[in-house]
Amino acid sequence: MSSSRSEHALQIRELVIRHHSNRVGASAIARRVCLPRTTVQNMIKKFEMTGSAEVKRRPGPTRKTTALIDRIIVRKAK
Repeated sequence: MSSSRSEHALQIRELVIRHHSNRVGASAIARRVCLPRTTVQNMIKKFEMTGSAEVKRRPGPTRKTTALIDRIIVRKAK
């Protein structure tokens, strides 16, 4: 079985947290939302550590041009 490594939607994460706040166990939540139990446990663990269901923002690629050069390029393209 291959791992897809895609993130779950915020609505699903919030649903898991809502069930958890209603004192439902991780196994029962996993069955209700059709996710692996370990995924649900990781969502709950991350929520308890950060206090948020949102995914942490990660850095993207570094800029190749500065804001000044971007404006110059746009001016010359017109």
